[in-house]
Amino acid sequence: MSLLGLIVFTQAGLATPTLAMSDATASGQVFAYLDGEPGSLMVLYASTAGAPSPCQQPLGIACLSLAGPAHVMGAWVLDGHGRANASVVLPASFAGRSIAFEAMSFAASIEATGAASVVVLGPGADPDADGLSNAREAIAGSDPYVSDTDADGVDDGEEVFRFGSDPTVFDPFLNPGGADIDGDGLPDATEFALGTDAWIPDTDGDGLLDGDEVLLHGTDPLAMDSDGDGLDDAEELFTVGTDPLQADTDGAGASDGDEVLYGTDPFDGSDDVHAGPDIDGDGLIDAQELARGTDAWVPDTDGDGLLDGDEVWAHGTDPLHADTDADGLDDYDELFVVGTDPFLPDTDGAGAPDGVEVQYGTDPFDGSDDVHAGPDIDGDGLIDDQEFARGTDAWVPDTDGDGLLDGDEVWVHGTDPLAVDSDGGGVPDGAEVAAGGNPHDPSDG
Repeated sequence: MSLLGLIVFTQAGLATPTLAMSDATASGQVFAYLDGEPGSLMVLYASTAGAPSPCQQPLGIACLSLAGPAHVMGAWVLDGHGRANASVVLPASFAGRSIAFEAMSFAASIEATGAASVVVLGPGADPDADGLSNAREAIAGSDPYVSDTDADGVDDGEEVFRFGSDPTVFDPFLNPGGADIDGDGLPDATEFALGTDAWIPDTDGDGLLDGDEVLLHGTDPLAMDSDGDGLDDAEELFTVGTDPLQADTDGAGASDGDEVLYGTDPFDGSDDVHAGPDIDGDGLIDAQELARGTDAWVPDTDGDGLLDGDEVWAHGTDPLHADTDADGLDDYDELFVVGTDPFLPDTDGAGAPDGVEVQYGTDPFDGSDDVHAGPDIDGDGLIDDQEFARGTDAWVPDTDGDGLLDGDEVWVHGTDPLAVDSDGGGVPDGAEVAAGGNPHDPSDG
């Protein structure tokens, strides 16, 4: 319902709405004394954007004189005397700052009160919290430690700023603005307008006074969980610290309630993918398992020894394939046994896959030995691929019959495994090596 729709008056001679402000203290409060036609709705605005000047912000057929942006501090229905008292809590950081307030009355006509500016005094400037600072109490002769010096039922600040009366003289005819039967900070007339219970200080049972919800936090006094995220307003404000007006404080997709329930951080958007049920306890929530195609009931879908969640979040390997790089080694073996790279099939980059190197006993981190990584049918030290490439016989360990194994000829002596006498000196390579000669020098045989 719009504000205009709340109150409609047809009678003539409506009282002009007025606003008076008490002294303001940091870490304390400032009182707004709202006066006007009984039963009319008045909305209080505040701005710290600068000095007010006429009609800066149009509002229907009326306008505010506050420099923008103007913030709504609350709405009050004036009692039978045409009065309401509003209180606004000010943080310690506001000390020394100027705040401009203005109220708008919604009745048969819409009318602004005009702005009232206050400078926020330091903490402790009003110890009895009656809206009258120590300095003004000294001038008035009132007690700075007693909110109602003359005990006439009206606080000293209200006497000075609303009625202009003497706070040290008992006046039985003064009526304070807005009765508050349950003491929750909302005048009863406002409770009736908002739908809260004037006899219960916390209508929705969320642990916050109705007045604090409306005037301080901006939460809904009729709903325990204003943003519907699964956390009560008081829990968000004072236990978790999340925003009671934002269902997802970090804005990454998981509600604050789900993050608290599943142990993720509601202030860190990077972990929202973990906020949800995880049937198999593998660290990958069920919704992620369904999206990725892994089995929500099996913690290690590909059976490689790594939990699906660890594959996705810790290692980056593929939870659907035991051997992400298809090199013949499972991801677990590469990460925790061999130490090779599970994303590179050939860690040393010299041609032999890591799995082949492990199988044939070569070093997957040393490229110089990749030529030995493969099957060697005849056991001569020259793998079959090399034999096929060089033309030697993969089934005969000494193809040329010179007394040296083909592998020794290639890797140790550098002789020709296809020639009996590599240097042509008339002595077979094997005999030269056995005699201590040089199989590359024809002069020694």
